[in-house]
Amino acid sequence: MSVISVIGLAGSGKGTICRLISQNPGFKHIEMGEIIRKKIRENSLPEDIQRTNNAGYLIPDEYIFEILKLEIDSTKINLIDGAPRTETQMIELIRRYPDIKIIEMVVPREVAMQRLLSRKDDRVDDYPEAINRRFDIYEQEHSKFEKLAYIKKINADRDINEVLHDVQEFISNNQTI
Repeated sequence: MSVISVIGLAGSGKGTICRLISQNPGFKHIEMGEIIRKKIRENSLPEDIQRTNNAGYLIPDEYIFEILKLEIDSTKINLIDGAPRTETQMIELIRRYPDIKIIEMVVPREVAMQRLLSRKDDRVDDYPEAINRRFDIYEQEHSKFEKLAYIKKINADRDINEVLHDVQEFISNNQTI
């Protein structure tokens, strides 16, 4: 089993890259945001957690790990899109998956904001106030990550094919199953 976490600001291209890579056999895309949105649509999360998420705040760590426990596939290379988001999540992911690889999709805030505001799907947390809150939380928490693990930074403010090439190259050079 291999676990690769793809982190970055909302709108940095995490989901796009994970979707493209997971088209290859042997990969599984674990899209944390979509899983949480699905649970909200199904009313399978407590109402206060739904409100927390919709306002652009992070849901509690225990829900994240509950999701990961159900989603991680021991026969695949798991691409976790959108976790860790907190220092606690990072520490726990490293504890559970000591060989985890972490890729950060790096884009300026302005680029990420524009991408989010121009998305075609209507997400309840894609409005400027919530987006900025998500950016602030990410930047605050992310500042603690680099002391915990090596993070491969990928410039995601380029043509998608260039970004995809760099991510695939990193994965192929660091793949463990």
